[in-house]
Amino acid sequence: MNNQGVNNFSLSQLKEKLTLNQVIGMEDEVFLLDESFYDLQLFNYPCRIDIMLAALCTKGRMKIKINLKEYEITEGMLAIYTPSNIIQIDYTNNFNAKVIVVSTQFMKSIHIDIKNILPLYMQVHNQSCQALDIEYIRLYNKFFNITKQIIVSPNISHKLEVVQGLVSAVCYALMDGLHKSNPVDPNLNINKNMRQTLLFEQFMTLLNDYHQTERSVGFYADKLNITPKYLSKLIKETSAKSAAEWIDQYVVLEAQTLLKYSEMTIKEIADYLNFASQSFFCKYFKHQTGITPGDYKKS
Repeated sequence: MNNQGVNNFSLSQLKEKLTLNQVIGMEDEVFLLDESFYDLQLFNYPCRIDIMLAALCTKGRMKIKINLKEYEITEGMLAIYTPSNIIQIDYTNNFNAKVIVVSTQFMKSIHIDIKNILPLYMQVHNQSCQALDIEYIRLYNKFFNITKQIIVSPNISHKLEVVQGLVSAVCYALMDGLHKSNPVDPNLNINKNMRQTLLFEQFMTLLNDYHQTERSVGFYADKLNITPKYLSKLIKETSAKSAAEWIDQYVVLEAQTLLKYSEMTIKEIADYLNFASQSFFCKYFKHQTGITPGDYKKS
């Protein structure tokens, strides 16, 4: 990390920077990894990657942080990464995994019903790494192997469309598998109003793009051409968390990451996050976390 904030990588940049032996993919849209992971220095410091990723551990262990929350991934555990998250890898120990990586553009192209996939998004947001039942481990392996065969086959003329269908199927299967051990929060209103669900998705996309500089609910409401009151109502109904709470969560995570891992001063971080002054940033941070930026930086 440097004074430009958290590093961001595209899928093509990720492929260039990683030392991998068994990459099977289709241009910069989707690729599969089935190997040992040991040279991952790229992730020594927190970063974001513009990808969707699912990784099933088949051997060994890996200790990672996603949004500063620590996880230890062991055999039979699934890790899911989405573009808005901040990831850091602390260590690996003989870690092997079957990994499916797709670009955000590819995910948009498969046209998954948002109402159906939103529960998975909310679940992964709260718990990015979870154990899978043996039934779903076997199912994931089957999907992985079939997708691999399709990609390497020279005889399939509609390869992209087939892979799109397979990835869509993987998403729905993983959603079922994760829900089996972790039921959906009954407070979520995820299936009643398609317009609300679409607006929630658009709000989260905007939040990912603008949270470093914009903290006003009104800003996001204007972008969506709705009133701040309506935005607050629909976000609360859809996610059981208000729009202001989502904004604060993103801003605080960014601030905590910069305080802990960058060389930026508190004033530089306050400026980077578009606070009027260092004093205002310090008050905001303490109100949200119960600790001053200076004390957090030392902890």
